[in-house]
Amino acid sequence: MKRLLPILPILFAAAVTTACAEEPSMKSVSESLKVETTGGKVLVHLTVVNGTDAPVWVPAAVAREAELTRREFDVQAEGKPVDYAGRMVKRGPITADDYVRIEPHTKAENTVDITNAYAWPPGSHAYTLGYDGSYLADIAKLDSPTPVKVERAAFFH
Repeated sequence: MKRLLPILPILFAAAVTTACAEEPSMKSVSESLKVETTGGKVLVHLTVVNGTDAPVWVPAAVAREAELTRREFDVQAEGKPVDYAGRMVKRGPITADDYVRIEPHTKAENTVDITNAYAWPPGSHAYTLGYDGSYLADIAKLDSPTPVKVERAAFFH
């Protein structure tokens, strides 16, 4: 056992270095969803982590707004699509104002209330909510979003 003690700090340092190198947000952009159902409300919490060395821009519709003005999420009740029943705002072409800037090495969070935005079937059901995440590395290139894989969130309502 005494012979192993000198190598334990080296093994521990190697494990920590490996774990840090594999952290997805260290050099990339990641997005995650969490759904909270409380008091009859359905709240979507979106977190965007910019682990890069440059700013990125994400759609304001989910990163800044409190309610939806178009279908942003794919909601399914026990595998069947739930219709979007919320407001639909007629818009012009997408501009830089439709994006929120996320600084390098920072995290942005927003909560969107989707309670009145979907035609929830009667009764209690198991749901999943998906979102096609993306960001712009260059706000001047509005037609070149980079997709981000976002895991579906499960919830009951």
